[in-house]
Amino acid sequence: MLKKLASSGDSLKTPLGSMQQSHEFASTPTEEPVAVPNSTPKTSALPMNASHGSQIDTSASPTNNIVAPDTPPTEPPAATPIIWGCSLPLTEATVQKFSGDSSCATLQESSIVTPATSHTGRQDDTSRASAGSDIITKAIDEVTKLRAHNVQPDTKRALPKDIADFISGVLQRPLEGERSPNAKEVVTISQDTAFSDEDIFLFNIAPWLVIPFHQPGPMLASVGKTRLSTDWLPTASEEIVKGLGALSEARPDTALGYAKKGIVDPSTKTAFTSHEEFVYLSRFDICEELLMPFLTAQYKPANGESFTIAQFEGARDGACIVNYLYEFYDAAKRDAPTTLETCHFSITVDPWQAMLWVHWSEAEQDTRAYYSKLVMTCSNRSVSQVQEFRVYIKNLINWACEDRLRSIKEALPDFHANRGPPTKRQKKGTTS
Repeated sequence: MLKKLASSGDSLKTPLGSMQQSHEFASTPTEEPVAVPNSTPKTSALPMNASHGSQIDTSASPTNNIVAPDTPPTEPPAATPIIWGCSLPLTEATVQKFSGDSSCATLQESSIVTPATSHTGRQDDTSRASAGSDIITKAIDEVTKLRAHNVQPDTKRALPKDIADFISGVLQRPLEGERSPNAKEVVTISQDTAFSDEDIFLFNIAPWLVIPFHQPGPMLASVGKTRLSTDWLPTASEEIVKGLGALSEARPDTALGYAKKGIVDPSTKTAFTSHEEFVYLSRFDICEELLMPFLTAQYKPANGESFTIAQFEGARDGACIVNYLYEFYDAAKRDAPTTLETCHFSITVDPWQAMLWVHWSEAEQDTRAYYSKLVMTCSNRSVSQVQEFRVYIKNLINWACEDRLRSIKEALPDFHANRGPPTKRQKKGTTS
């Protein structure tokens, strides 16, 4: 396993902007998304122990759930809109149309996406300077401020049993079928873009490591450089805020959740009906571009901010979403929400490694505490480790499209009935 390498540097990068896309693909739940000639052979899974990072045994049966499509297309024409849609089946023939070749498109140095050709949308009003230019200072929540707001990054605390069982029984479940060549691309891209600006690194590696922006899967949507509502940021006492300041706005580099009917093409299948989205979830948005995010990410290139900063940002983002989910389930149920219902997952990525984190909260005296714990890590220079990392991500997406979505939809009527008319929300985690 690769040692943790925290890169340091002073140059801060230009934001990518909004990159919202959603897609429904026509593959069946049991098929591997892309059949590619000469793809890497199937490898055995090497599940990691969530608490200690050691390898553990698993005998769980393979999943037959929906899996996300694997192969990102080549760059679209400049006139292509930000919101994507496609009704073509995700077959080898379709991939050829995107790649213009009979085999899977292989990244060359000349094909690295630059900000001039990337999909840009809303610009961050606290934009970061590109390499070589003057530095623009931005707010960074260091560990002292996080802990003062009851956010505990990289905790030693044991996982709640329901989350531990979920990781061992669901996320570590082996996948059937041939493995895609995407892990090889991650190894190549992580080296080719290691010293690029943050946006170049993010936009090139994210589709191969996690999921294509334009094809996140049925009912799903992905967005880049989004802003999460500050209504659900953990708060602290007035004295603490006066001394250390409030937590900064949660801004994941990427977020994956459910597509909104009001944004996607009308022909696109969405997870929620019009009544569920516009009545039950009216004015209960944590993110403008998608509903109920379940996976967020922070990316750092070698010459950008420290990788530790990505972990702090991920802990803040995760606590915000956990708060949002807790308020949702708390209004919908008489019993206290479970830690599995309200947990969130995030990843932090630099050129050498990728880490998967789980975030949850627990009641402590008159407030709530928020925890982040490492689930597994992989070296971005090891094909086999990246393949195993992607197993976790695919299983997470499968769960989000099935059990998690079912739980949310079942809770919607009670949430709407118990919440009453939408008013300004009381932030969970507030201390007096």
